[in-house]
Amino acid sequence: MTWRGAAWRAFEAGLAAGRSVRARAAWSTSVVGGLVFLWAFVVPSLVSAQAWTPATPDVLHLGSLRGPLTAQPPEENQWHVAMSLGYFNVWHYSWHLSTLHRELGLVREPVSRGELELLEQRFPESTMHQADLEGWRADLVVARRLPRGWAVTLSVPVVSFGSPNWDAIPEDFHRAVGATTQRREVFARGQTMLYARSPRGGVALLEELEKSRLGDITLALAGSMGRWLGGEHRWVAAVQAPTGSRGTLWGSGGWDFGARVESSWVLSRGGSRLGTSVGYSRLDPEGSWLGYRRRDTWHAAACVEFPLTAATQVLLGTRWEQSPIAGFGAVSQNAGSWNAGVRRTFEDRRWVAFVLGEDAWGVMPDFSLHLAYGVALP
Repeated sequence: MTWRGAAWRAFEAGLAAGRSVRARAAWSTSVVGGLVFLWAFVVPSLVSAQAWTPATPDVLHLGSLRGPLTAQPPEENQWHVAMSLGYFNVWHYSWHLSTLHRELGLVREPVSRGELELLEQRFPESTMHQADLEGWRADLVVARRLPRGWAVTLSVPVVSFGSPNWDAIPEDFHRAVGATTQRREVFARGQTMLYARSPRGGVALLEELEKSRLGDITLALAGSMGRWLGGEHRWVAAVQAPTGSRGTLWGSGGWDFGARVESSWVLSRGGSRLGTSVGYSRLDPEGSWLGYRRRDTWHAAACVEFPLTAATQVLLGTRWEQSPIAGFGAVSQNAGSWNAGVRRTFEDRRWVAFVLGEDAWGVMPDFSLHLAYGVALP
């Protein structure tokens, strides 16, 4: 069977699942099948690009500097324009709220502000949190090559919360494989909420999150560091402007600065490559995460790319990063995630990639989907 035939069968399977009794989870399957169909038939070609590990959208870093997609410069007299659409589903909690929710007989009922007030009365000295979030992050990325191999990149994000109500997917998957559902079955599916509380204060966001807004825009400059240790190395310096709403999940209200080094090695004559990235961000103390002061952060990423066919590459990657919030229990833990996906390449200066992300530890999305499309303009 050809890859086009396999893609069509995946799409048909998604449509068939959409007619099953598990309507919501099955509809989600059909959407994933549709994305595969889009990748196989509709989206025109890709351009060969450097290995790419997408930064998984998560609630702690949405308003803090993490950098553009890549430091690789376009060819001479070219622009690179890319669109990246990422879905995220975050579920992270301390035991307090789920215990109270069950005691009150509110299983599968939405969390109310009255319940949170009762929770704080019962545990006044505890550090507690509950993150039940899903949504989309769309990035428009424009890059231009400059003299001496330098490149400038502009990244403009828009973040939306509260849709498309795919909470059934991780819950049903965990149950199907015999893993713990992590108390998801206690709460209503589809509610968007973020609650964090310590003896110093707290924040509770329920219906306020269900909207779309512009995030903080990033401008980056990259240049070559030459070839050494058998690989090619580039530096990136970036600044993130406070264009999003101050002190929210969309923006910090501060000017963030960062730098990182990206490296790439050719692993085989067949085209396999290893890409790595190590960086540090200085987060403006005048900015905040929902009113909480942030700390400077580091991150590291690695991605292996190997050819599946002459025009298709498989991407396997992982990413580690420090939480920008200090002294807040589990929210302050370092986080990690892995990514796996495909990218298809042709010769007409366009490219597309589809990547699935999964959390490893820390406050990261349980799962995320990335669909990126780009074109090189002469």
